[in-house]
Amino acid sequence: MALQMVQATGVRELAVIGCGALGLTSAVLAQRAGLSVRIYAKALPPRVHSMHASGLWTPDSRISDAAHALEFGERWEAMVRNSYATYQGLLDRPGKPVSWIDSYSLSHRPFVAHPAFAADEPAYAEFADRVSDLTFPSVTLDADSHPFAHRHVRRERTMMFNIGTYTNLPMSEFLGAGGKIIVREFDTPGDLLMLPESTLIHATGFGARALFGDRAVIPVRGQTARLIPQPEITYGLRTDTLSVVPRSDGLLVQALGHGGDFGNDNIAPNRAETEAAVRQLAAIVDGMRKVKR
Repeated sequence: MALQMVQATGVRELAVIGCGALGLTSAVLAQRAGLSVRIYAKALPPRVHSMHASGLWTPDSRISDAAHALEFGERWEAMVRNSYATYQGLLDRPGKPVSWIDSYSLSHRPFVAHPAFAADEPAYAEFADRVSDLTFPSVTLDADSHPFAHRHVRRERTMMFNIGTYTNLPMSEFLGAGGKIIVREFDTPGDLLMLPESTLIHATGFGARALFGDRAVIPVRGQTARLIPQPEITYGLRTDTLSVVPRSDGLLVQALGHGGDFGNDNIAPNRAETEAAVRQLAAIVDGMRKVKR
């Protein structure tokens, strides 16, 4: 959508501000359309915020509050269908930048239709039903068909990104096609006017909050940690308080549901939260060992 707006101006030279997932994607798409592109960025991968994402394709997760669902839904669906088609073209690439995995939701209580987020977060828009034809329906498993100690278990298929491998693809394509990257920090919107390019794609993500004073960009902190890579673990896990993603750069473990993350821009690691999440995972695995088949 950003590229379409750029093309409508008729320019042949473009600046992209930011070198995270959206910046790199925008730059590569513009190159493919025949534009000459330069990226200006404060930081490069892996020192960008998008490198710290969980790695799951969850396109409606916290993207909009419920109050804006009606006006945003159609645009969201168009973006999701385009991204889905793109990512399917990356399956079975070397290093598996994108793959489908089984993910198990575990609970001691019956599942509810729409699980609640932490109490200090707003009601979010729910768009998944608009693209139900792109996703696999979850399957409820009976006790004899899974190894978990939880009473209620669901299995679903989820698209996963091995983010390090995935990021190398657009970066290599951009540089290989003659793209230039200039490391530069912008302090005010006026600094952007000093660039030689007259048309820009702004892709600083959370950086827009400071650069443009955009308070509508709200951080949602996530305490994540990675255990050593374990290639034999090919499935994900989720409970009300824990998420595990089996990425190739290490098992990503995240504590959930404890509150205090919404509006929190603190990126300092919290060792206590990490250790608590790992202990939860250890308890699940220990329970698996005790299940009699």
